[in-house]
Amino acid sequence: SGIFAWEYDIENHCAYQLKGMKHMKGISNVVRNFPDCVEKLGIVYPDDLDGFMRMIARVEQGSAEEEGCFRIRLRDKNAEYDTLHVKYIAIPETDGKTRRAVGVVMYS
Repeated sequence: SGIFAWEYDIENHCAYQLKGMKHMKGISNVVRNFPDCVEKLGIVYPDDLDGFMRMIARVEQGSAEEEGCFRIRLRDKNAEYDTLHVKYIAIPETDGKTRRAVGVVMYS
């Protein structure tokens, strides 16, 4: 079991796997063109992709916190999908705008 966490730079559309956390095998520590790359990388099960993208859109629009259960591959692109609870927490700037968020998945 473990925690997988990343920081999402909303303005630059990049996700950074956080140091000290387990990392997704076969995925770079810096994922560019996020979240659009999620489909290409096969991280989220195709039937869950629309809901995942809607969740990310709400974070991008300023929601303080979003979460949902999605079938996701954490190990590598050929692994089975696991149903996981994904949570995003916005990191507001001093001007009140959200430019970054932290995403977390706890798994067994």
